[in-house]
Amino acid sequence: MRKLEKIDVTHGLQEILDIVAGFPGALALLPRPGFADTGSDPRIAASEYYRIDTWKKLKEQNTDRWYDDRICGVPGEERLSGAEDFWNKTLPGNEIPNPERVVYVYGQGDKTPCGVQRTTDGRLRLLFTPYGDGSVTWKSGRLDDLDDRSWYMPVEHGDLAGEEEYFPAIVELLDRGVTDKLGRLPRERAETAPNFVLEAEPPVIPSNEELARAVMGSGLRRRKPSASDRRSG
Repeated sequence: MRKLEKIDVTHGLQEILDIVAGFPGALALLPRPGFADTGSDPRIAASEYYRIDTWKKLKEQNTDRWYDDRICGVPGEERLSGAEDFWNKTLPGNEIPNPERVVYVYGQGDKTPCGVQRTTDGRLRLLFTPYGDGSVTWKSGRLDDLDDRSWYMPVEHGDLAGEEEYFPAIVELLDRGVTDKLGRLPRERAETAPNFVLEAEPPVIPSNEELARAVMGSGLRRRKPSASDRRSG
């Protein structure tokens, strides 16, 4: 949103957030009611995100060194109710119908948001975990009936279908539903994942590539070591 605001000559950050707060697709990304994400640090309960009073309080408590305080989108009650109904009616448990038709690929990012914490002095802190793909934590992506149909690709969320070296694995998954070209998620690490807090970075005008990758859920593309780099290392 911050990158988008820097190139939008018409809307400020609050106006952009007001627009996005009305998108059902954005609210569908809220955690499943009752879900507890990675780590043991206290945080706002998932069910609270479906109450308009929570969003009003978040708006009052939000501070930002780069923008004004109290900038926050506040979804309407009807939109929040619709998002909650989706989880309760369409996917009430942690299983999906016809799992034999689905495969899941976990990604890997350095930092994935996993909750919002209120400090004792009323401030808000965004919690992160290293065990996710930069957009989706491993724990929130896991489905009970897909454990044996899940694989691991060490790239960020937006690159899961965009790294040429993994195209053969994707073809095998689409063709046969299995592959020997990807590993499995390192679950022991996921179970002991620590949380950490990061402050918002200074807003800068993004390049076309930075903006496109941010929209797809990825950061800057990492330079892969060349053959000479690997030999010298």
